[in-house]
Amino acid sequence: MRKIVVVLLSILCLVSCKDKGRIITDQADRQVRLEQEPQRVICLSPAMGEWMYKLGLQDKIIGKNSLCTYPEDFNNKTSVGTVYLLDTIIIKSLNPDMIISETQLPKQWLQWFEDNNINVVLFQTGNRIESIYPALSLLGEVFNQQQRTQTIIDSLKNEIATLNSTMPKAKAQAYFVIQYFKGVGMNDGDQTVNKEHLFHQIMELAGAENLEADNASKYVARKDLLQADPQYIILYSKDKERFCSTPIYQQLSAVKEGRVIALDKDILQANSPRLLDAVKQIRKQINNEVKED
Repeated sequence: MRKIVVVLLSILCLVSCKDKGRIITDQADRQVRLEQEPQRVICLSPAMGEWMYKLGLQDKIIGKNSLCTYPEDFNNKTSVGTVYLLDTIIIKSLNPDMIISETQLPKQWLQWFEDNNINVVLFQTGNRIESIYPALSLLGEVFNQQQRTQTIIDSLKNEIATLNSTMPKAKAQAYFVIQYFKGVGMNDGDQTVNKEHLFHQIMELAGAENLEADNASKYVARKDLLQADPQYIILYSKDKERFCSTPIYQQLSAVKEGRVIALDKDILQANSPRLLDAVKQIRKQINNEVKED
């Protein structure tokens, strides 16, 4: 009889524990109660969406931010708008049990999800490649994929270690164009990246010296760019033709000598799985011309 009572109490305890679910803490320091593993997810973060595909969790995604376009299959998911203009009618029709977004999610939308009893987990992708490690750990915790996410983290660490250990001795001077002025004025300026930007680390790992690393304003007047005359210009693929055809920029040695590295903007998605592909693309093009001493 005593054994039966013990067994019954154990069963009741298991049922009770199961009913309580589990509580996780997201990267906005919010506590989120999960009654079960999420099965119907709306992903509002392009980067975290890519990582979900990397983990094989794509079948759980039923809706997405309209900016989530990679992998190609992502385009088959139902769009709910962007984080600044969401379609609440579509969201309700999808009946999600989880929203995955980044910490920049506007407060009014976070409140709307909470008011409609939809769990939200917020992620912080950060401005260093290493910033993705805790985000991946959280993703693994949400979907009970801790071992698989740790394997991915270890792989990333190994890739970065390899890139650092094979760094060329001769570093090329490079300038990353985020946005440029299409007019003709010499004093008009362009927007670049400094050491606080994620792309600065990409340049470092590629073996490039960021000429504007210490530029707090991230603004560079054209006359100063012409004077610096960097060995390489790095920019988005969509900007290359127009940048190189602008008369003022044609004075740059990198433009005249074909040392303009164009990257697909999509590959540079904040801390997506493809960032190291961008590093390798830059390094490959630089190493064709910059030789070790």
